[in-house]
Amino acid sequence: MKNMKMFLFFIIGVLLAVGVVNYFGFQEFIATLSSSNMTLFFVAILIQLLTLVLLSARSFILIRERGYITFWRTFKITMAGLFVSLITPIAKIGGEPLKIYLLKENVGTPNATAAISIDSIVDIIVSLFVVFFTLLFFTGDLGAQVSSIFITFLVLSFLVILFVMKILLTPSWLRKIVEWITKKVARFQNVEEKDYAKMFYSALNLMIKNKRMMYKVVFITVLTKIFEFVRLFVVFLALDIFLPLNMVLIIWSVILVLLF
Repeated sequence: MKNMKMFLFFIIGVLLAVGVVNYFGFQEFIATLSSSNMTLFFVAILIQLLTLVLLSARSFILIRERGYITFWRTFKITMAGLFVSLITPIAKIGGEPLKIYLLKENVGTPNATAAISIDSIVDIIVSLFVVFFTLLFFTGDLGAQVSSIFITFLVLSFLVILFVMKILLTPSWLRKIVEWITKKVARFQNVEEKDYAKMFYSALNLMIKNKRMMYKVVFITVLTKIFEFVRLFVVFLALDIFLPLNMVLIIWSVILVLLF
């Protein structure tokens, strides 16, 4: 059953890829690909694969001490989550719950939820630093309209993160939300009477207090962002488009904003 789910996600991904290529024109796509530098193109693919491995390693580091799970299974779950995030209207709305659902079989729902929460929050915070850095040092290159979008995005994202952190780190708030969700779920299936809020809070605190693990998670996240930037730069080079590094950074920052 598990393999069938993963196979289904793979088939849907292939169909979507074919659909996108067909939408923009198969001949145009082949012409662009054939005129590109294939060596650099494959370098970009390799960088992307390394990035995906790092993302999986980040999740694996967070959950490996909470139960038995292999890196390969973590990798497949990460890929499934990324795929669903890409096809949902807002990034992470579908992908993160799916990863929690798939991981709970190995580490339990509280541990899976805590791990994915930390994984997502760290990734978002590092992305915000990239956007902030771009805004701080390249305001003149962005223009007034783009700068205002970046500022609005940063302020709203910061407020949302503060609100989410307040919920996660305040047991009374967390318990109310968990109880509300449990009541809704109980309408459709049997739910064991457990203090899920306390279990989640305990799992979250154990992970956060593990400083060595958190340093690894932050380091891997920064490394993935560097790889993402390098990949974008290499793709432009493969297409024979030569842009200064600050322009590539601005484009990458815009992509980060759009993917939120």
